[in-house]
Amino acid sequence: WATIGVSADADANKKYSTMKLNDDIRNWFKEAAPRNMHLIDWGRQILPRTFGKDRIAGDLKPHWGLEARLLFAQMLTHAMKTTFG
Repeated sequence: WATIGVSADADANKKYSTMKLNDDIRNWFKEAAPRNMHLIDWGRQILPRTFGKDRIAGDLKPHWGLEARLLFAQMLTHAMKTTFG
């Protein structure tokens, strides 16, 4: 499982915002502690680079740039190595 990055125009106050959904996912993993499942919390890691001039922009507004994609690949690789040895 993985959390997702939020839009540059995100509104954290919306009832069903991406940030709220990511928080719900994090809470579920914390409470359920599922075996054989791993959470890649990319949404939290990319949050500081989400808004304004700090955003890692891609080719289109909703897309993330290369650095963000490489971060996700690194996190996925780490999770696979940790899980499968």
